[in-house]
Amino acid sequence: MAIDDLYFGVMCSAMDTARRTLPDPTAVMRVGCLSYPDVLVTRGQISKHYPHLATASYRLRDDAEKICKWHSMPHLTEIIETSDLFDKLGCETDFFDFAEVRGGEIIADLNMPLCVNHHGKYDVVIDTGTLEHCFNVGTAFENMCRMARIGGYIVSAAPMSKVNHGFWNFSPCAYDNYFRQNRFDSIFLGAFYKDKVGLKQIEISPNKRQLAPSEAVLMAIARRTEHSTFNLPIQQKYL
Repeated sequence: MAIDDLYFGVMCSAMDTARRTLPDPTAVMRVGCLSYPDVLVTRGQISKHYPHLATASYRLRDDAEKICKWHSMPHLTEIIETSDLFDKLGCETDFFDFAEVRGGEIIADLNMPLCVNHHGKYDVVIDTGTLEHCFNVGTAFENMCRMARIGGYIVSAAPMSKVNHGFWNFSPCAYDNYFRQNRFDSIFLGAFYKDKVGLKQIEISPNKRQLAPSEAVLMAIARRTEHSTFNLPIQQKYL
């Protein structure tokens, strides 16, 4: 799981919007992350979104070489500590994972219902690509949504067409139908893939059938508008 340049841009947009909805926009924002995502963006990419961090001094991972190899990102010369980046963005962040991989995680198996202490607690819930690695994906999806406060945001990424990347690939209707049937506003739903030229966005429909290019990724932003009983959704075409 990682915050790459594409996810970082989408995440920044959602976090900036979430901050404007806080009673006090200068207050610390509560963020919950599914897993501990490695920061795979450069200082320049960060300062492009947040110019005030152009001269920031970051804590760096001493296992950067191992992380770069794991993510096949050999061009990166350093890995910024994820918790330090969120600190500098004015966030208080909790990381949830089934094991302590990077350090400081809250140990939780997202295949199982999350402790109620973490429900409705976060202004922004970040999933950089965890759900597809949970076999009990419906429960994991519900855990993600329960973590958001009323008025809070979900920022999620999932593969559309990556064989054996995880247990599952996602269709746009999974996000669209779940959010609409559980009192979330769908803010953004898009799909992207990389070819020899670079990153391209795919025209997608929330519910109509279509083919997706290889290695395509879905990105979703949703806002929790009110309390929900968190029903399992019925696919739109059967309603």
